[in-house]
Amino acid sequence: MTARPTITDPADLNGDEAAGRHLTTLEGWRQFTADPPPPPELLPRQRHEKLGDLERMLYDEARLDHHARLRVVATSAVRHAVTCGRRLVLLNRHAVSARRGLILSGPAGTGKTIAITQLGRAHELLDRARHPGRADRIPVVYITVPPAATPRMIAAEFARFLGLPVTRSANITDITEAVVGVCTDTRTGLVLVDELHNISLTSRSGAEVADTLKYFSERIPATFVYAGIDIERSNLLSGTRGAQIAGPLHPAAHPPLPLRRGMDRPRRHPGAAPPAPRPPPRHARRPRPPPPPPNRRHDRRPLPPDPRRGHRRDPHRHREDHQGRPGRHPARPRRPEQCPPRPLRRPPVTDTGDRPTLRPLPVRVAPRLGEGTDNYLRRLARANHLKPSYLNTLASPRSNTGRPDITLLAQLAARRPADLRRALADAPGKPLPEQREPAGQPEPPEDDFHRRIDLLFAYSDLRKGIPLRIIARRYKLHPRELRQSVQRQPPRRLTRVIPDNDTQRRRIRALAGAGRSTAYIWARMMDDHDTPLTNAAISDFLRRGRRSTATRR
Repeated sequence: MTARPTITDPADLNGDEAAGRHLTTLEGWRQFTADPPPPPELLPRQRHEKLGDLERMLYDEARLDHHARLRVVATSAVRHAVTCGRRLVLLNRHAVSARRGLILSGPAGTGKTIAITQLGRAHELLDRARHPGRADRIPVVYITVPPAATPRMIAAEFARFLGLPVTRSANITDITEAVVGVCTDTRTGLVLVDELHNISLTSRSGAEVADTLKYFSERIPATFVYAGIDIERSNLLSGTRGAQIAGPLHPAAHPPLPLRRGMDRPRRHPGAAPPAPRPPPRHARRPRPPPPPPNRRHDRRPLPPDPRRGHRRDPHRHREDHQGRPGRHPARPRRPEQCPPRPLRRPPVTDTGDRPTLRPLPVRVAPRLGEGTDNYLRRLARANHLKPSYLNTLASPRSNTGRPDITLLAQLAARRPADLRRALADAPGKPLPEQREPAGQPEPPEDDFHRRIDLLFAYSDLRKGIPLRIIARRYKLHPRELRQSVQRQPPRRLTRVIPDNDTQRRRIRALAGAGRSTAYIWARMMDDHDTPLTNAAISDFLRRGRRSTATRR
């Protein structure tokens, strides 16, 4: 008996992956540069006739989906763009400043986007061949200039491609520093900027966007390639600012493909008679007059008012008489207690399904055994050039300054929540250690007092994020013994209290004396001094300080 083929519905594949197919995201770009899927199996006639109606429809859809993946033809314009781009990348590899770039200009629909994406794909595949198995590299960045763009929108487009979270409170300086830091750490060598014709130097925002792109090209050690419609005819390259932009750029025209002689005419046999000329039209088409303005069109005239509204003695002219009639709008509430309750600005999280889904950060950081949650969050933020307070805000669904949620933190770190709970010492929901030890493993000597003191100090250093091998070498412990001892420790509670250090307390009092808010003090202590706190702890500390001052007086 012949087994029926396993057919996958293409709609199922496109449903979940549709969000990751955009070239302006890192996931979509990597999927674009990946190898195309294999073609569907061509069934023989006997097996094809045995398929049911649904299976036959899915089989035909899979074949149509395969043929819909159009191949790119290597035209002369595409080859020229790829060759020039590769040469500029080689020239800029060891350049410190004044890096050369490429700008593609031509009419609409001539394949400029295809040319620069093929250049990026070739550079991406070459970088993967040189550095196999390196997932921490982002060799190509692709963005598009949105219409009526602002400098912050350009910086947000870079952050959106890299996967850096951008909220309303993030300013352009923080976004720019994070983008430049991540691109430098991930060895970005090619930046593709499409739709450059959306920038106009006649407006202030357009000039600021051009300056922002110029700033990115100076800070990021990569080759910038621009593409737009008729750039040489626009005002983008005119004036002092335009000359500064066009100085390091190599122009490359991208004209439409020329037609060969006779391709625009229908082919005929050499011995056939020439076609008869077309007869002239009987009635020449007259140009239609333009439509009248909206205020003069017959379908835009206002309706005459109700004649009963002009009569004062009409008993049905008041609004109260029309509330119960069908087709009338109900009366608006006039008092505050009659108004419906407004929705909360940030609804409370009640279930795991209510948590937002966050994109993973571009730079992945592995957790260390016995490390604290705050220290891991700080290392993850520093690796992605973000502020720890900003990352804590994203990972805290209930409050901006609260403790991070382990599920959201796992989404940002591209890890499983179970792995973080197993590694972090104070992760919420950490499983209890097993009571029975595996056979053949030596137990740590608990009777030695000095050895137990060394283990306590080792636990404290592990929570600070120091690697286990360094701590084992420092306290002269065996790494396997220290690892087993850490795994047997009960889960700790994540606490954020005011430290006993007088320097930190002095800083909090100084910020509070300068009139800073509790949220500002929390952010400064977490970002500048690596001291994770909560708003409640800061408020309680300041309140107790005021009470003690009032008691002394």
